[in-house]
Amino acid sequence: MASDWKDSLDPIFRDFIKSLIEETKKYKDIYENSDNPSKVQIWIALGILYRKLLSIEGKLSEIESIINNKELREKLEEYLRRL
Repeated sequence: MASDWKDSLDPIFRDFIKSLIEETKKYKDIYENSDNPSKVQIWIALGILYRKLLSIEGKLSEIESIINNKELREKLEEYLRRL
């Protein structure tokens, strides 16, 4: 029996890859019915990663806005002091 290529990856990276593969399965009908399923699955995975990147960038932008806004920063500092 052939070895699964994912088994030779670093364990943490392997978990990330397996998770991404699982996420692409939501779109299985799309890539299985395409002319080149493996390419389409990769493009879907890239789309998933890009969506996550945009989400993280949006959240980071919100955090930066709070930090750069003196009034909000002071409120945040006061809140953190009370913790």
